[in-house]
Amino acid sequence: MNENHVYDMIIVGGGPGGYTSALYAARAGFDTIVLEKLSAGGQMSLTWQIDNYPGFENGIDGFSLAEKMQKQAEKFGAKSEYAEVFNMDLTGKLKRVETSSGIYIGKTVVIATGANPRELGLAKEKELIGHGVAYCASCDGMFYKDKIVVVVGGGNSAVSDAVLLSRIAKKVIIVHRRDTLRATKIYHDQLMKTENIEFRWNNTVNELIYGERLTGVRLKDTVTGEENIIECDGLFVSIGRKPTTDFLDNQIELDNKGYIVAGSGAEVILEKVQIIPEGRDDFNGVHKDTRWIHLAGDTEDSDVGYYFPGGADITGVRETRKGSWKLVNEYEKFTDDEPRMNSFVTFWFDHGVKPADEKYSYVVLPGKNAEETEAYNENPDVEILCQTDSIHAVKEHKLNITGINFFEPGKYQSFRVEKPMSVMIQKQEDNMAEISFADPTQTLTTMKLEV
Repeated sequence: MNENHVYDMIIVGGGPGGYTSALYAARAGFDTIVLEKLSAGGQMSLTWQIDNYPGFENGIDGFSLAEKMQKQAEKFGAKSEYAEVFNMDLTGKLKRVETSSGIYIGKTVVIATGANPRELGLAKEKELIGHGVAYCASCDGMFYKDKIVVVVGGGNSAVSDAVLLSRIAKKVIIVHRRDTLRATKIYHDQLMKTENIEFRWNNTVNELIYGERLTGVRLKDTVTGEENIIECDGLFVSIGRKPTTDFLDNQIELDNKGYIVAGSGAEVILEKVQIIPEGRDDFNGVHKDTRWIHLAGDTEDSDVGYYFPGGADITGVRETRKGSWKLVNEYEKFTDDEPRMNSFVTFWFDHGVKPADEKYSYVVLPGKNAEETEAYNENPDVEILCQTDSIHAVKEHKLNITGINFFEPGKYQSFRVEKPMSVMIQKQEDNMAEISFADPTQTLTTMKLEV
């Protein structure tokens, strides 16, 4: 590498986007180099079979397709270098890219870094990577020949991993928090025909069982709350991706999720109101066993997601309404009676007439887009501990906060109250806890909490 050499274009990331950029740039006569940390293809190279790429009637594996993309770009003069990018300086006329193999200087930088696998967020998960925990079936599958493995997830990537592993492992157990898969229908038939694939519906992995390496996982039923342990040799996590943009901090604008904010030439225009239950556009009517809903806003960071633990029957209506501000305000100062018309979306739990012993729960996810809401559905932070007429208790695992609403005097776990109140407990690392309590009714003159 010559640090004095100035490239016309430096492309960070050797996936399909990166090598497509390299192909066009090289054909146009630009001095182009692609910087890739692992191998050509990025996440695509980990895919065992690609059937929806034009030109391959019998499909092609991701590694082979990536190799062809690389060779095609290099045919026109593009260069490839396997190096990890640590830092960038994009402020000057010439851009500076610092990597594991040295410094590269270029007139233009294209960022095509893709995304990394999402983690379950369980204790010892990172420490057990390579010792029973994995995120890439095509990379690590052969280590589990004739063994028992668990695959977490229900989308296309999870199903693809399960099919690949079924050819290697003795048994594959798919754990999915829903009772149906989100994967494309074509995968379903193949799964059902595979004898060594089992399903654990309505379950989440809540704990890793291990000695020197992983020996099993603890599952929790999302409907009944029951727990059980599955003995296994490996756990493959396939619950989505997160953007690889950590090295771009303070260089270009990122949104609060880490995605690059597109400029005017690549903006995405959203409907003013877009609501999608379970990924569907047809919201009008009753939707059984809805696990999540996404509502897209019309301003930055105005998206909101909803998650329904265990699923819920949701009724929705998308309609056009006409009215004025005066119609919805009783005060005399509101005199604006100009008629206005707009599109609105309403969704609700239909309790029916005089419901008895009914209950519901939901989690509001401000600022989350559809992909993030779906990912949260796969791996939620919130657990319902108690939901009775007298006590509601919920735990948020990421922040380690437990919230309890006492609707009448009583006791839950180690907490006892003499009057209705709300209690919040956040456990600290030093075996201490921060406890707050309040009177939402604002009618009590004294409050007493026994711990």
